[in-house]
Amino acid sequence: TRDRPILVVTLARPEFLEKRPDFGRGHRAFSSLHLEPLTDGAMSELLRGLVPALPEADLGRIVARAEGLPLYAIETVRSLADSGHLVRRDDMFEPAGELPVLDIPPTLRALIASRLDAIEPTDRSLLLDGAVLGQVFAVPALAALAGRPEQEVGERLRTLAAKELVALENDPRSPERGQYRFTQGVIREVAYATLSRRERRARHIAAARYFEALGDDELAGILANHYLEAY
Repeated sequence: TRDRPILVVTLARPEFLEKRPDFGRGHRAFSSLHLEPLTDGAMSELLRGLVPALPEADLGRIVARAEGLPLYAIETVRSLADSGHLVRRDDMFEPAGELPVLDIPPTLRALIASRLDAIEPTDRSLLLDGAVLGQVFAVPALAALAGRPEQEVGERLRTLAAKELVALENDPRSPERGQYRFTQGVIREVAYATLSRRERRARHIAAARYFEALGDDELAGILANHYLEAY
């Protein structure tokens, strides 16, 4: 193949390198590229290419929910088309009336659920605990909810961060600096949805008791929310 212009493109999630850490090494003309989330502008341009007549408000809703994930936007359009809210016109779609409240497309929900199922059980349990705490959570709170030492929880969170399921908030201007957050809101929603009502109730009560023990009046809203969710 040296005298032929051949380009081979492969796509993989970050955890692929756990199984094949030497992938690409020793190969001539090999390069890897980490794909970052799309900007809101790029996501809007992508959606306008699919649904040119999409109302500005609906465009903003999809862009906000997608959080830079192109697959989410594509699957949302496909789901709206399947339900009859978008009608195909040649290679594009047109709205057929007012769009409904956006939900996670079943295809995307199944994809995320399969990723969660493939995670080591202890790490998966931590993600479920984190989903109960919210989109952003602190290591001490997660350790208390999981009943595990903070050091162990911190190490496991770094593993989950390498899989790009969670990320450490390190912006010095952020009041949540030092805490972890789900990289995508849909990941947290799917993780939370996998819990049974009994499991959710038990975890919310445990979270409420943790925050109550801190004795901080500023946490009253968080405390009340966990008791309400448990109820």
